[in-house]
Amino acid sequence: MKSSTINFIQDIATPHNNLFIKSLIDYSGKDIKIWYAQGEEQRRYNRVSDLTNEISEANIYGSRLNLRFLLYCLRHRKDKFLIVGWANINTISLHIIFFLLRVPYNHWTDLPDVNENLSLKNFLFRWGAYKLLELSKCKVFGVGSMSILGLKGMGFDENRLANLPIFVKTYSDLGVFKKEKEELFEKYNIPNDCLLISAGSRLVYEKGYDILLSSIALLPSNILSKTKLILIGDGEQLNNLKKLSISLGISQKIIFIEWIEIDSFKCIIANSDVFVHPARFDSYGGSILAMSLGVPVIGSYGSGAAVDRVNHGKNGFLYSSENSSELSKYIELVLSNKKLRMELGVKAHQKSLEWPASRGVEILMNNMI
Repeated sequence: MKSSTINFIQDIATPHNNLFIKSLIDYSGKDIKIWYAQGEEQRRYNRVSDLTNEISEANIYGSRLNLRFLLYCLRHRKDKFLIVGWANINTISLHIIFFLLRVPYNHWTDLPDVNENLSLKNFLFRWGAYKLLELSKCKVFGVGSMSILGLKGMGFDENRLANLPIFVKTYSDLGVFKKEKEELFEKYNIPNDCLLISAGSRLVYEKGYDILLSSIALLPSNILSKTKLILIGDGEQLNNLKKLSISLGISQKIIFIEWIEIDSFKCIIANSDVFVHPARFDSYGGSILAMSLGVPVIGSYGSGAAVDRVNHGKNGFLYSSENSSELSKYIELVLSNKKLRMELGVKAHQKSLEWPASRGVEILMNNMI
């Protein structure tokens, strides 16, 4: 008998979820039907290739109410459903329909910052959305331990939760990007003997990049004089961060780069001496990418991936989220000790090897309903 279809429903395609979907197809033996609201990934990820149809031809259900899509899901409600987040009117409607009809389904969330300042309207929507999940016949997969703790704090039964993190490719040949170092440094006018810090994500307050800039300004002059930070990303805090770098007197030490293609992002990280994940709150984030490339990570206790994967003092360092002095101390320690950097990088890579996408498939298949 043919195994039931898994409907993988999300807003847009992402590189990490494509890796997971491919592994799901390869290892589960299930028929996977991929659904997206839109196919805008080339613009968002600066890709030439087609992420939307990279794995197989995807189904686009649109961002406006699509009754045909909802009716399809109802007619096939004996299939399995994994809905990623609350992206649009169709996924919101599907959650409500499944709740009302008591249809079993699965939800994957990277739980937002519960301390975020929200309008009353947005607070009520968020509260209602998670209350709906709690009362539905739903298995909830949280992205990392921080999400799981947050969901437990909202009252979710532990038996209805499972930790399903994000997955990235771990390279066995770490030299694949290292050979591009000379060209990279020349492109961004970086001296060959420079100590390079990399960081990047959406440039919003919660990501804590102001704390990172403040920590760099605190570095002793002998370290600061030969250090550069490449900060990759865009967002509402970009201009504020540029102004902050000037006021701190470190504008010549910071290279701001807006969104770039993922392989270029990897190249910068792979050729850096340390990756910093300074979030006040980030449910997961780029630490896993750095570790997959054998680069040591310094992450805050608010950075989900760092909390999950970094063993303090073994493959990186963890620090208190708002403490720029503590972060500066760890940056100085890593940049001033080449042997330590190498040891941390090797162990970071080893940790990444423990988390192939196939491990995520096993988690999903053992827990989904």
